[in-house]
Amino acid sequence: MIQRGVPKMSYQRKWFITFLAVLGTATLLSSLCSAVHAQEPKAGKLKVYVTLPEAYTFVDEKAIGPGNQSIRLGEGKHTLSVENYGFKPFRQDISIASGETTKVRVDLKRMAPRFPVRGGASKLKLGPQPGGTMPSS
Repeated sequence: MIQRGVPKMSYQRKWFITFLAVLGTATLLSSLCSAVHAQEPKAGKLKVYVTLPEAYTFVDEKAIGPGNQSIRLGEGKHTLSVENYGFKPFRQDISIASGETTKVRVDLKRMAPRFPVRGGASKLKLGPQPGGTMPSS
């Protein structure tokens, strides 16, 4: 009698084919994980402590936010700026190391008024005067 169809596989052959399939899948997943991990940029952390809670922090000219900040950055050189109206801007080049935290304390210095008022503020007249007229020049 001639048997037609698929011949039966031995137990060892089935086991070997399953083993190769699992090994191939594991190798592929391992390669994908390594590729993704290799492309992930190395990062460190920058902690900025400011004395003025309304002072605004910038890193590499990108606005971060007001007050104290904790920022995750890629390793390498960056430019830190902290600014607040009426105060001298703070600028500093910083280096971030992978896995490490860099701490910077910023104490902004008040700027002198741009246009000092001579004779005191009592002589300064702003806006409409009584009677609805503007001050004359």
